[in-house]
Amino acid sequence: MDTNLNIPLVSVLMPVYNSEDYVGEAIESVLKQTYDNFEFLIVNDFSTDKSLDIILSYKDSRIKVLNMKQNSGISETLNFGLLKAKGKYIVRMDSDDISLPNRIKKQVEFLEKNKEHVICGSNYSIINSSNKVVLPEKHSIIKTGFLHSCCVAHPTVVIRKSILEKNKLFYSKDNEPAEDYHLWSLLIHKGKFYNIQENLLAYRVHQNQISQSKKTAQDKKSFSVKINYIKTFYKELTKEETLMLEKLLLYKKKMQDVDIKIFSDFVFNLKISNSKTNFFESKSFQNYISTLENTFLTNYFSKYERYSYADFLKYLKVVRKYKIKFNLKNSLNLFIKSAFFYKIKTDFL
Repeated sequence: MDTNLNIPLVSVLMPVYNSEDYVGEAIESVLKQTYDNFEFLIVNDFSTDKSLDIILSYKDSRIKVLNMKQNSGISETLNFGLLKAKGKYIVRMDSDDISLPNRIKKQVEFLEKNKEHVICGSNYSIINSSNKVVLPEKHSIIKTGFLHSCCVAHPTVVIRKSILEKNKLFYSKDNEPAEDYHLWSLLIHKGKFYNIQENLLAYRVHQNQISQSKKTAQDKKSFSVKINYIKTFYKELTKEETLMLEKLLLYKKKMQDVDIKIFSDFVFNLKISNSKTNFFESKSFQNYISTLENTFLTNYFSKYERYSYADFLKYLKVVRKYKIKFNLKNSLNLFIKSAFFYKIKTDFL
């Protein structure tokens, strides 16, 4: 039971599998948080290295070690932890990252003040690099951003646990290694998302990560999540349109003449669907449409040989007939290449 209702108990949930090189630093970053009313659930997914020994070396009453009976994967490990969690909020943490000292405090304060929000993430920095990742801040932009990719970083999030319980939502093993993107695509319908515009986590990039070693599988699952997300507001998405998007966005294959009408109809139908449902805020949705059109046309007009006037004339015909177009910069780019018979060895733009 919380002794202070203004400082709710939170559950830090960290799965661990063979992280002996980094898990100590991750644990210490949580124990050094300025917000101290938390339970720290460390779920050991049947590690075969020294991870468990390192975990057990920390003597802090807030740490609760849970052991999987066999190696079960990220989703089942997280779901096991969710069932054991007693906190009002779930603070996700990965065993190779570092939480900055004020992370939990700032995210819990935000969620306490903004009851309509169900997830609070943040920007993050990259360990041993000067790179910083800036994610979209507000709900309307994040909501549209999911049409592109997962724009809420999993190890940065704090989740309102009651929303998961009320809607019986868990991580899906079938959607690994894009289980976070899948869960977010469901939660986005249950409340608002927000990314604090500060680096509250230091993210580690190394060769053993899922995002490195299983990139192809992740891309395929992410594309599947993206298609299902589109279907939530455009329920009439056709198989033909899905295959075209797969070729364009997943496999990056060359667009052919036959694809133009399919793409044009898809964009038209998306616009109609959103005008009826108002699922996406109009400005951010139009930005998405513009980006999608530029992606398609860049692919369609890409060449490995010399450009000619005929290419720009063909573009004008596409604009007139199919009502899709480049932005001004890319239109001028194609015009210049066509006017000067530009010869290239790599893709256009």
